[in-house]
Amino acid sequence: FSDQNSKRIVMALQSGLKSELTWALNTLTLLSFKEKEDSRKDSVPLAKIPGVLDSLLTMVLHHFLLYVESF
Repeated sequence: FSDQNSKRIVMALQSGLKSELTWALNTLTLLSFKEKEDSRKDSVPLAKIPGVLDSLLTMVLHHFLLYVESF
């Protein structure tokens, strides 16, 4: 898994665009299953992708605040 792919996932999460968010979440889901099944040397644990956790938490917080404000 290349550094360029890691950056693309983070950028997609930060973009806020529905299609990009869908792609990033689908990719992270597939990688999480692949990570469990595949112990190849070239695989990168999701926890080691710089910025992915911050981007995910920011996205969740943003959508949570939108949900709360709708009441």
